[in-house]
Amino acid sequence: MFSAAIGGGTAVGVGTATVTATFIPESSSYESGGSVSIEVTVVPRVVVLSGSRDYDGTSTVAAILLSITNKVGSDSVNLVSGGVAILSEKGAGTRSISVSEP
Repeated sequence: MFSAAIGGGTAVGVGTATVTATFIPESSSYESGGSVSIEVTVVPRVVVLSGSRDYDGTSTVAAILLSITNKVGSDSVNLVSGGVAILSEKGAGTRSISVSEP
């Protein structure tokens, strides 16, 4: 049986971490336990943002009006409500954006 505490629910940021799984026999009829360690590398994911708003002649838009369109599976990822997206230009039409933290 593997321990339910593998990983311990610990969040890991971008970078490399070592994960160790330990086998603990439930009965003396099994051979002794053991463990195995592997290195896991977490890489940042570029997110794709999408949204719309009424044209107001400015080059900013509240981040709360945007959504992340390329989430992985059931990931729960949200934008900070105080953030601001900067449009590539203030004219009407489809624009590329950059987002700054509040």
